Amino acid sequence: MMIEVRHLVKTFPEVKAVDDISFEVGNGEIFGIIGPNGAGKTTCLNILATLLQPTEGEILIDGLEIFENAREVRRKIGYMPDFFGTYRNLTIEEYLDFYGGCCGVPLEARIKRIDEVIELTTLHDKRKELVDNLSRGMKQRLCLAKSLLHNPKLLLLDEPASGLDPRARVEIRNILKNVAGFGTTILISSHILSDLENICSDIAIMERGKIVKRGKIADLIKDIQPKNIWQIEVASRTEKALEIIKALPFLESAAIEGKLITVVLDGGKIAGGSENEFSGRIVQSLIQEGIGIVSFQEKKASLEDAFMSYTKGLLA
Repeated sequence: MMIEVRHLVKTFPEVKAVDDISFEVGNGEIFGIIGPNGAGKTTCLNILATLLQPTEGEILIDGLEIFENAREVRRKIGYMPDFFGTYRNLTIEEYLDFYGGCCGVPLEARIKRIDEVIELTTLHDKRKELVDNLSRGMKQRLCLAKSLLHNPKLLLLDEPASGLDPRARVEIRNILKNVAGFGTTILISSHILSDLENICSDIAIMERGKIVKRGKIADLIKDIQPKNIWQIEVASRTEKALEIIKALPFLESAAIEGKLITVVLDGGKIAGGSENEFSGRIVQSLIQEGIGIVSFQEKKASLEDAFMSYTKGLLA
């Protein structure tokens, strides 16, 4: 197990930022922490990075208690905070060489490692560019490259895609998938839920210092929408289409909502069958009656839906 957090508490003079949370992250996993502002995500990451002492609790990283073995633990961690500084008058190569030296990477190994992280973060065509001339997305990639210089076993990322345009977010996401492919464990905090939904194996949802729900993303989504739901728009004769669909034996319910017919499958009656089989039956039944189909799509819940379901919001 790469991360073991047990009954972690962090109290500041006026607030309990982290309130008795426990979780584990296995080797090679990408684990996400999501939650509203003030949920305690950054505080949790700062503690894991050995930058902040907890009030109570125990944390093991790669089997080591982090504050009893802080120096050794830091060698295992790459940390990318939500706000980071860069040195204006250095090129990318010089910037990485400086931080590689700070991390204690020997010169010969450092030269090779700089080439590797520049290639991994796709900065190879900018390696002689001054850091100050880089776009925000490139600076994010540079900070990620810096965090990987000493080949950490664990990468802690706080809002790595904050403020990026969609293309830059996709690029960061692909880089993280590649990093995880080398066996690096990643713990990532982000407000961009769609990004986490694409890369994380497990998620913890935090609110007001507590973990309110934790598990695999597919399971969290299934908990809030356990049934197969489809939405069908027909060209005409909506009432007749509804009548035909309701007569099918594997449906739990069907109803008109605006221009759409919303269909809920009966889980007990479709056991052992495929979704394509039942959607095909619906399409065939409508076409046989001469009813044209404008659209036919599955209504799927998302991580955002799960987040809204499990959190109460500041006014609750």
